[in-house]
Amino acid sequence: MEPNVHWTVHYESAGVQDDDGAAFVGKILDYARTYLRRRKKPFAAYWVRENGEGKGAHAHIAMHWPQGLSLRGLTGRWIKNAGGICVKGTSVIRRMGGLATYQRGEWFDANARELTLYMMKGVSDALGEELGLGPSRRGKGGDIIGKRAGRTQNLAID
Repeated sequence: MEPNVHWTVHYESAGVQDDDGAAFVGKILDYARTYLRRRKKPFAAYWVRENGEGKGAHAHIAMHWPQGLSLRGLTGRWIKNAGGICVKGTSVIRRMGGLATYQRGEWFDANARELTLYMMKGVSDALGEELGLGPSRRGKGGDIIGKRAGRTQNLAID
């Protein structure tokens, strides 16, 4: 299961404090997981929390969302159910590579790699160098309180 959706949740604008950010992200991911489980579809995601000047506390979530299922109207409801408010710009969904449908190929794979590297911008210099992450991107995740990143258990780590 390849991630095909990039979901950015600006939880600070949703009224969620940074020290509650990891729990909040966990809750909205539980809503997504439950939604797919009820439709007998698997769910996979990885996420990272950031806190940037001018952007505030937010999370980037890369997830697999099955073709044919729309996220329209769902993410705002999940944010509200998790204890936040959903105002314009709180939840931003982008299909991988701008594609409306899930299509594997060189362009899709390049976009998936770029998203992953973008999400890893807060890593150490040593790991950033190993991953080929340019020096201008390293250490740019900002200060956060609590867990910075996570993944669903069904994503294997070699």
